[in-house]
Amino acid sequence: MEMLDVESGAREGTGVLRRYSCMCLGTASVESAEPGRTRSKWGDERVELAFATAELRRICESRRRAINVLGANAARELAQRLADILALSTAAEFADLFSGDIVDRSPSERALRLEGGHELVFCAGHVEVPVMEDGSTNLAEVSRLRIIALEARCG
Repeated sequence: MEMLDVESGAREGTGVLRRYSCMCLGTASVESAEPGRTRSKWGDERVELAFATAELRRICESRRRAINVLGANAARELAQRLADILALSTAAEFADLFSGDIVDRSPSERALRLEGGHELVFCAGHVEVPVMEDGSTNLAEVSRLRIIALEARCG
């Protein structure tokens, strides 16, 4: 899929879709559903991703960069998990799909354990984060995820 990097204006083909304000998708598969949401050409709303840093975004979007930083197997798994996230409608679906691999770090922050010895740390990416009565994030209402970090797992 061909994509346009908003920051540099350079075109590149990557295996990971971009779906946030600083990124754009090819117009063939996505159209605007409502402000801040994306909709596939089949009418399904999908989770959007944002990244805490430009370097983290480069690692997640570029297989070559991910291989250089993480190694081939970890880079492949990272790309697969990001694709899984982008295929879902809410963060709750993602949490259900990988319930055994998601670790709560705080009421608002979680980490997905990757088999390659890394953790993908994320939180809700909404301006106003939907919360439940106990103060934890209401994942059923979360349609935007912010990738905070990619960390080596200890132990």
